[in-house]
Amino acid sequence: VTELGRADLVDLCLGFVRAQPWLHATVVGTEHADQVRDLCLRFRTPALTADECAHVVASLPQAPVELLHPSRWTFRS
Repeated sequence: VTELGRADLVDLCLGFVRAQPWLHATVVGTEHADQVRDLCLRFRTPALTADECAHVVASLPQAPVELLHPSRWTFRS
């Protein structure tokens, strides 16, 4: 997050997913209207560049379960 200048882990993850040319949609879950508004704002930020995506892949060769399973994600207000 810090190395790529992203706001937080959610910003980094969304930026990474949105940079994948083979993905045509992103599905996210929310529990509150504030989270929907927050996600809308995050989609206005640029996706990661190809170099930034490569950096993420190199940094996380095997993603931890906490990253792969949305049920384990924590959100901070």
